[in-house]
Amino acid sequence: MKEDENPEGNLLKENKNLNDNKSDTTLVNSTNDPPSTDKTVDRKVTIEEDTEDKNLDDTNSKNDANNSTASTSETVDVAIPKKKKKKKKKKKSGNDESNLDFHDIGPIEEDENRLYDPSKSLTHRVEIAVQKYKKNRKFTSTRNQVFNSYLRFGGISTGPKSFLGQDGLDNADADAEEIAARRATDYIDDEADDMEVNFTYIVRVYLSSFLIDKSGYVQMDQFREGPQVVISFLNYLHNHKVCPEYEEDMQTALQIAHIAKEELPNCKALAQNAPGKLNKACSLLFGGELYGMLDDPWNGEETVASMIGISKGEGKQLIRGLFGANAVEELTRVKEDSKTALICEIIGVEPFQKDISEASADETLQNSNELHNTQETDLKKIKLREFDVSTAEPFYICVNSDLGIYAMPGMRITADFHKLSNGFWYWDKVTNVYPSYYQPCEDDSDDDD
Repeated sequence: MKEDENPEGNLLKENKNLNDNKSDTTLVNSTNDPPSTDKTVDRKVTIEEDTEDKNLDDTNSKNDANNSTASTSETVDVAIPKKKKKKKKKKKSGNDESNLDFHDIGPIEEDENRLYDPSKSLTHRVEIAVQKYKKNRKFTSTRNQVFNSYLRFGGISTGPKSFLGQDGLDNADADAEEIAARRATDYIDDEADDMEVNFTYIVRVYLSSFLIDKSGYVQMDQFREGPQVVISFLNYLHNHKVCPEYEEDMQTALQIAHIAKEELPNCKALAQNAPGKLNKACSLLFGGELYGMLDDPWNGEETVASMIGISKGEGKQLIRGLFGANAVEELTRVKEDSKTALICEIIGVEPFQKDISEASADETLQNSNELHNTQETDLKKIKLREFDVSTAEPFYICVNSDLGIYAMPGMRITADFHKLSNGFWYWDKVTNVYPSYYQPCEDDSDDDD
């Protein structure tokens, strides 16, 4: 049998040619992709195709073995669709929990009745609440620092649970509560379940003796943000009903935190700026911590005056302006009346008015006492009484108004107090200024976050 007479061979060749032509067509389309446009592009493509006019019928196959191959061509309209641009995902709207304001209580979630069921341990509920409170909330670095400090002081460890790690996060059988517990970075030691719960005590101590004496914080922002952080977190616990069995205790703690919002920053400012110019002048000239510091210092009087914030000349001017031209020479300190490290309570703050005594020229007043007038000054009078001694006699000191604005009734102050021969008191070496809700810190451990 001749090679030409093999119909199966011819069919194989024909299929091969068709496949080659299809490859050519694909190549044309792929190498000439149009740029992306807004409309579908119509393009004409010429496709050349080899066809063999073969009669495969058994009766004619032997006679038409040498049929010629004809080359034909046709024009085809091909519609090439434009490339679709990937759409950017829209950001979530502000209606959800993302980007919560710091004091926003956040949405009440459907599963909270189950998560915060009072039948569950308080430690478990608080752990979940801390995680949800921190999620998507706007924290400044100071707020984050103070919040972690507050959690640790209240017995909540900050950091991942090492015994859990990340195991089981993708467990298909784990529910939302279990996953939340595993992901918690702030947790309460399992041994603390029997620990006494007292929100009021924690807030009292943390926002007074701990922040002032133990925390090591020195920046004013830390004292401003401390009460704000506590208020925000306790409001979250209250509104989400995390621990309803302690509702009354939390409300008392919130009241203290709101008082602290005003008093705590003022305590810091008063302590930083006390005793003030006038009291420094008295200490420098009559006796106290600054007495003798400007008497021929080795590094120069001007340098030391700059360090302590007052010079001898400035001090004398202040004393003479308040007590008279001869006050510096005539007044002395009554040493036996001095009180060191005395704890006092502020019981009032009022403007200080200087008495001006004038002798009357009118004959009708010749036998009368001096006529007393008052003159407004740039001073505040802080009325004090020895703390926890109800029978103690009150006394007052004077400070400049820019310092007196920080003094608030109820504040506790530890300082040295001295009395002049004219009965005027001044304070010196102010070591502590505490708020009215002050509670001593029983735990000696420091928190230097």
